[in-house]
Amino acid sequence: MGYRHGIYISELATSITPPVQVSAGLIVAFGTAPVNQLEDQPQR
Repeated sequence: MGYRHGIYISELATSITPPVQVSAGLIVAFGTAPVNQLEDQPQR
């Protein structure tokens, strides 16, 4: 008797409709600015 190794996938049909293709998008980015790389360092 063999043992099953690896990854197994099963797919089921759903009633979810695929997204509509659009020609524009909105990029949202979060983070901090690299102020240590400024040429003129701000006064503290």
